[in-house]
Amino acid sequence: MLKPLHENVVLKIVEKERTTTAGLVLPGSTNAVENVGEVVALGDKVKESVGVSVGDRVVFKVAKSTGIGVNNEDYKIVEVDDILAVIE
Repeated sequence: MLKPLHENVVLKIVEKERTTTAGLVLPGSTNAVENVGEVVALGDKVKESVGVSVGDRVVFKVAKSTGIGVNNEDYKIVEVDDILAVIE
């Protein structure tokens, strides 16, 4: 697993399932949503007052992220200031 340093956050890219108009999920039809991720790790200088916790789904600035693949999973590393919103 990745351990971010300083004020960095590791995000796992969220995949969105495609559905039909009737609401049926199409098998094998997931698409990565490039700017939405799940927080999997926080750097040691990320303060709780920021409002981001492990497990949160967040929207982030794609242009300021660093992508990396670990164990066949895609992750993005972003600075906490580049997280735009928490999805509730």
